[in-house]
Amino acid sequence: MTRNVLWLAVLLVGCGGGDGASSASASASAAPLTPFTGKLTKERILEAKDVVTLLETWETSLAKMEARLGKPTRVKGEEFGWAVSEGDTCTYVTIEKGPRSEYYKGEPGFIVNLAMTPMSVKKGDGPVMNYRECLEITGVEAGPPEDPNAAPPPADGSPMPVASFTDAAIKGRSKWKGQRVKLIGVLGGIQTNTTTAGDTKFVSHDARLLPIDKDEPTVTCTLTEKGDEPPKTPGPRALVVAEGKVKVSEYVTLGGDAGFNASLEECTLDFESAPALAKSAAAASGSAAPSASAAPTAAPSAKPAK
Repeated sequence: MTRNVLWLAVLLVGCGGGDGASSASASASAAPLTPFTGKLTKERILEAKDVVTLLETWETSLAKMEARLGKPTRVKGEEFGWAVSEGDTCTYVTIEKGPRSEYYKGEPGFIVNLAMTPMSVKKGDGPVMNYRECLEITGVEAGPPEDPNAAPPPADGSPMPVASFTDAAIKGRSKWKGQRVKLIGVLGGIQTNTTTAGDTKFVSHDARLLPIDKDEPTVTCTLTEKGDEPPKTPGPRALVVAEGKVKVSEYVTLGGDAGFNASLEECTLDFESAPALAKSAAAASGSAAPSASAAPTAAPSAKPAK
């Protein structure tokens, strides 16, 4: 009897010892990952190809990416990106966070909604939009830097010359975007754009604005009119005051260079008051008023396009 009790005690101790080892092993495997703190390189990013998978739990995936690459270079909305630029080559990878309920009905939490394959893109020798996106993650802004001392739009709502609009709006873009301004110049023409989606037709009209005394730079003004026919105008090179909301958009050339373009949207054209405003502006600047041959004024019966 005593011997049986002793054997039972030995068995219990052995089982207990085994459970302790298993618990220690499980704790070690569940130890939290720590973010990488070394230098991020393109080689390290490219090696992060299979670190996470789609629909994987977000917290787990982000921890694994940070353990491999460190904290994200940029977080924009639900997108987390890591990027490094070396010379004309930019290397990056992104993952995107999404609600788990979109794939598993009723389940809370978040999963990996998008996981791109790491890629390295060279300026002028690859997908230009990917090169631009990669640079943005590193914090490099497209085109010329913004001038913190650039002037904002005229506070009194007075029209400014078409010739000076583009440069001013791009240099001080954070002050100009979305603001309503008036431009004075001449009409270079109106282009009608038509697109269809199924049985639905979309029509828009873009006015091309020119400086009073030359043909460059031009400014595009997307009109509020949505009908099939463009608005009536006095004719080409008529003096006009255009009023609209400033839009500053980015573009990328085939060579990978980026820049900005400034235009107006939700735009209206006023031909009737343009001659008087042009004369006032010329008097204020000490220059000669535009001649009729340079910019024919609107006919007395012409009405502003609104």
